[in-house]
Amino acid sequence: MQETAARKKEELRAFNYTVSRDLKAPLNSARNFVDLLEQQLAPQVYSPAKEYLQQFRTVLFQMKELIEGITAMIEAIDIKNQREGQSK
Repeated sequence: MQETAARKKEELRAFNYTVSRDLKAPLNSARNFVDLLEQQLAPQVYSPAKEYLQQFRTVLFQMKELIEGITAMIEAIDIKNQREGQSK
C-alpha cells in the first residue's frame, strides 16, 4: 500500500515538473516573440497587427494562469497527501 502511494506521489511530482517546466518554456518564448513584434510595430500609430498581438498576449496570459492553477492544485494535493501520511 505504501509502495503504491509513494509511486503515485512520485508520478504527481513528475507531472508537476512537466507542467511547470515543459509548458512554461514555449509560453515564455511566445511572450518574448510578441514583445519583439510590438517593438517593431511601435512607430506605427495604428495597426490591426497590434490588436492581434494584444489578443495573443491575452491568450498567453490565460494559458499562464491555467498552468499556474494546475501547478497549485498539484502542490495542494501533495501537501494534503503529506498531512494524511503523517496523521496515520
